[in-house]
Amino acid sequence: MSCDDKNCDDKNYDDKSRELVMTPTFRLAAALAVLVSSTALVSGTALVSGTAVAQTPPDGAVLALSCAGCHGTGGASPGSIPSIRGKTVEYVATALTEFKTGKRPATVMDRLSKGYSDAEIKALAEHFASLR
Repeated sequence: MSCDDKNCDDKNYDDKSRELVMTPTFRLAAALAVLVSSTALVSGTALVSGTAVAQTPPDGAVLALSCAGCHGTGGASPGSIPSIRGKTVEYVATALTEFKTGKRPATVMDRLSKGYSDAEIKALAEHFASLR
């Protein structure tokens, strides 16, 4: 994303390249925004005119979009955050469940995982395990 000459005073733009600087805070905010919107889209039920309507099971690929901000596209991390691409279903499901319950220490995942249902954790685990 670039800025034009009139709109480059923002501290989020690099002075030389005029490109948007992806600070850790910006990345976290973007990931959380995606998480909130994707969780709302794929939750197990929806309210339509005050009536609960059953939906299809959660789509792991859609849920995984919120993981890309930190864990990289398709779970292949480009940096120090662990890659989750190709991990076993058991590994991913156990890790997310342990983050959710507080059994596994974390800086961010303990808070993010609390927003996932057991069905969503299973869908995420199956999605990342399928990416080999």
